[in-house]
Amino acid sequence: MTDGYTFLLKIIKMPNVVYRIKKVKVDLILIFFGVLQYAPFSPSSSFNIIFKLIFSLLLGAYLLVNSDLNKKTSFNLFLVSISIMIIYSLYYFSESKGTLNALIVQIVRSFLMISIYLYIITGTHIETVAKIFVKIIIIISIITIISFVGSNTGIIPFPKRVLAGYHIGFNYILGGVSISKLFSFYQPTFYFSEPSYLGFFLGFSFWYLKKAVGIKRMKIKLVIVFIAGVLVFSMTFYATMLIVLLSEFITTRFTSILPPQILSKIYLISFIILSTVYVTQLNVIGEFFHPFRTSFNDRAIRIESSLYTIRHMSTTDFLLGKGPGFFSADKTRNRSESDAFMRAFVENGLILLFIYIFIIYYLLKENPPLLLYSLIALHAVVVLETPLFIFIISLASVLRPLKNSLVAPTSRQNLHQNPHLCM
Repeated sequence: MTDGYTFLLKIIKMPNVVYRIKKVKVDLILIFFGVLQYAPFSPSSSFNIIFKLIFSLLLGAYLLVNSDLNKKTSFNLFLVSISIMIIYSLYYFSESKGTLNALIVQIVRSFLMISIYLYIITGTHIETVAKIFVKIIIIISIITIISFVGSNTGIIPFPKRVLAGYHIGFNYILGGVSISKLFSFYQPTFYFSEPSYLGFFLGFSFWYLKKAVGIKRMKIKLVIVFIAGVLVFSMTFYATMLIVLLSEFITTRFTSILPPQILSKIYLISFIILSTVYVTQLNVIGEFFHPFRTSFNDRAIRIESSLYTIRHMSTTDFLLGKGPGFFSADKTRNRSESDAFMRAFVENGLILLFIYIFIIYYLLKENPPLLLYSLIALHAVVVLETPLFIFIISLASVLRPLKNSLVAPTSRQNLHQNPHLCM
């Protein structure tokens, strides 16, 4: 009798479940369209700035309405985030720091990022979001492989054009390829502005999939993503993956002793120490990369310029930054900063930089290799303050692996109600 009643109840609830799943898919389409309007995607510069701001505000409000802010933790997090954003914005505006246009864009972008984060961590049917995201990862990986083969054999045409200030070969279906050859190969970029950004995304996806257990045909998907990452020919991907793989190999023997949180703390402390060494020993590191045709020397020049700016900051600027848009307004620099942490330090100050690092640690502490990969890669890709980055680390935090489980949970309330996440 009980079984019959339960079955009947499921049948009655089925239309509502189907509706909610369809709504989640629509929500994701809106989120992806919103994310596409910002860096590091090449089409971002094609959007009208007014349209971008209005759409981001409307999307952020829509996501907040569909988030569960009734929970005390979620509401407090929202309140703290908005408060920090308002305080910093008022300071930059009152002190005329940075540029007004960049400040407005940062306020709207931050609002959208907060909304995306709250929508992901409090939303229901998160397993649907995960399934779609995994499919997107595989599709981008396959397109990357096809682009590499097609562009380097000449089978698929990639007409040259300028997009987001970059000279690339572009195919409307497969995206772009970098026409500056590295190791005599064209580098796929998909719809990212540079190969390094695509390499970052694929490397992040690799460690995301590796830990999000319960996915069907996991090994095949990991191989596809890894091959795609290799074919991007991005030194960022190669160097970061090598460091994380070596770290994983060394720490594997301690995984039964050290919980993920402790290992993440070790990674975080090591990262801070090594980052200090990195930015102070650029010349020594540059000698190693000199034989290779990489952008390291260019990156080193930009970092040196940022270090010079930091050394001559006032105490207030050191703590609170010179304001959004500083790099574009500074006429003494030929190029902007390509190190996400250095950029955040100069424009937003040491305090906000520490907050950013803490957020990354907090969201990814259950997945030490993904945490380490993200921290290291951010030295080479400026994605720290982008909707894409907050989306993927938020999703990774909700679908963190469970101890003694083969499931990525659907939500914090339903961790034990979905024994398998089949994708």
